[in-house]
Amino acid sequence: MKEIIMPKLGLNMTGGIITKWYLNEGDMVSEGESICAIETDKLTTDIESNASGVLLKILVETGLEIPIKTPICYMGESSEILPVQNKQSSIHEAILNEDKPDVGKKENVKKGPFLATPIARRLAKENNINLNDIKGSGINGRIEKTDVDKIITSMRENVEGERNPDIYGARDVSLLKLQSDKMYIPQNYYKIFAGLDNALKFIEDYAAATNMAKINMNAFIMKAAGQALAIEDRLNSTIENDRIIHHEQINLAMAVFVENEVIFPVIKDINKLKFNDLSLIANELSQRAKEKKLKPDEMTGGTFSISNLEEYGIHEFSASVNPPEAAILSIGAPKQTIDVINGATVTRHEIIMTLTVDQRVISGANAAEFSLKLKNIIENPYMAFFN
Repeated sequence: MKEIIMPKLGLNMTGGIITKWYLNEGDMVSEGESICAIETDKLTTDIESNASGVLLKILVETGLEIPIKTPICYMGESSEILPVQNKQSSIHEAILNEDKPDVGKKENVKKGPFLATPIARRLAKENNINLNDIKGSGINGRIEKTDVDKIITSMRENVEGERNPDIYGARDVSLLKLQSDKMYIPQNYYKIFAGLDNALKFIEDYAAATNMAKINMNAFIMKAAGQALAIEDRLNSTIENDRIIHHEQINLAMAVFVENEVIFPVIKDINKLKFNDLSLIANELSQRAKEKKLKPDEMTGGTFSISNLEEYGIHEFSASVNPPEAAILSIGAPKQTIDVINGATVTRHEIIMTLTVDQRVISGANAAEFSLKLKNIIENPYMAFFN
C-alpha cells in the first residue's frame, strides 16, 4: 500500500489546496496518471501517481488546504486493508496546528482552518491586510486571491501622493519573494562582454551539418553555460537549510514570464543534451509554463538559473539570485558594434551578460573564473564543443 502525500514544490511552500479529484475511490490508476489538481501560492498543477494500482481511499476533500507531506490518499491492491487510524481526523488536527499563531505573536489571520488560499494569505500579509475584514467568495466562504486584490485596489485608490506600485500594489508572490531575497541575500554582480561572430557562424554550420533546424542564440548560451559549470562547478550550488550543497548534476532553471509572474522550469542534465534536444526541451517547457501546465518535477531541482530578455530588446540587465540557487546569469539582446582596427572600420556582433552570485557561497575568484570560461566558450565554440 502506498501513501500519496502533498508534495513540497518549492523551498517556501508550506501547503496546498486540492482543487479537483480526477478519480474516485475504487478506480484503477496507471503510473504517471494524474489523480488530482492542487493549488499553491505560485501555481496550479497535477499530482501524478508514482505506481499503478487502485485508488483505495481519498483522505482529503476538495477545497481544503493541507500542509506539505500530509497524506491525501492511499493506493494499492483492492484486497489490501486500510489502516485503522483515522487519517481524516489527524489531517484536520495538522491543519489546525498549522494555523495556530505563535504565543505572543500577533497574526493578521483568523483562527481555524480552510479560510484563505495560500496566495491570498501571502498577499494579505505583505500588504498588512487583516483577513478577518474580508468576506471570501470561494468554497465555504474561503478567501481567494481576487478577494484580496479588490481590497488592495481599494487601498491604492484611497491613498494620496506618490507610491511605487511595484512595492505597494497587488504584486505577484514570486516577484515579492525575489524582492525580499535581494534584501537579505548579499549579492555581487559581474558583467561579461562576449563576441558573437564565431557563435553565429557555428550555429549556421551546425544546422547544415546536422540537417536540423537552426538553434537560437538562447539555446546556444544555455549550452555554453552548462559547459562552463561543468568546469567551474562551485557555481553549481544551492543553500538549503543553512547548508551549502555542491551538485554534480547540472540543472538549469530558465526564467519564464507569465502574467507578471516569474516561473522557473528546470532543464535537467543540460550539459549532456545535444543542441537540438536542448532547444526543443526549452521551447516545450516555456510553452507549458505559459499555459500553467508544468509538472511538479519540472519546477524543482534547479542548480543554476538563466534569465533572457532578448525578446524585449533589452541589451543589459541584472537579475536577482533565485533561491535556493547561488547564481543566475542575465542574458541581454545581441547587438552590432562598429570598431576601428588598424584604420579599418569593422562591424562586430556582441552580447552583454551579467552574472549575479550569492557571495556567501561564491567568491569573486569563482565568479571571475566562470565568467572567463563562459566568454571563451561563446567566442570559440568550435574548440569548446568539438575538441
